[in-house]
Amino acid sequence: MKHPSKRLVLWRLLLVYIFIAAAATFLVLSRTKTSVDNIQLSEISSTATEEDKQIVTDQPRRLVIQKIDLDLDIVIEKIDTDLKTWVVHDGVANFADGTAMPNDQSGMSFIYGHARKGMFARLGELAAGDSILIYGETGLVFKYVVNETRIVAADATEFLDETYDQPTLVLATCHGWLSQKRLLVEANFVEVGVAQ
Repeated sequence: MKHPSKRLVLWRLLLVYIFIAAAATFLVLSRTKTSVDNIQLSEISSTATEEDKQIVTDQPRRLVIQKIDLDLDIVIEKIDTDLKTWVVHDGVANFADGTAMPNDQSGMSFIYGHARKGMFARLGELAAGDSILIYGETGLVFKYVVNETRIVAADATEFLDETYDQPTLVLATCHGWLSQKRLLVEANFVEVGVAQ
């Protein structure tokens, strides 16, 4: 019985390894990021009556704004409520712990990030009516629609103390020459669903 050469065996092993690595990469990528174009929200909160309606909420894990090609993971970061300061991590959106978790009833959720390419640099392009999606840890997707954008002083923090009757998302980033200002994007909750 003739045995295959060592070189042929090595080539076969290499091809098997490449196939397995490609399949594993495909599986990981297909499970971690859903294409923004294929998102369909299934309404899940409309069947309850107003009296028995429970709050629908989730830990934020991903921020998607199709208009500006933004798709960032979200990290949760504590803010110093006395000094009104917070840490800003690179390459991600930062959710301010202590503000409202994304939900369908009330409060303000605050997410901020650096004004850099691939992050919040294009936030100023958003206008009233643009959609923002927040993906939660359990698979819920919260859809918000931009209500207004405004420029405030770099040290302005009053918006953190404002009372919101409906669930509201506020995005913030530095703005202007040498970050002398802060850009705020305020968006109102529209619906919650599950990514299909």
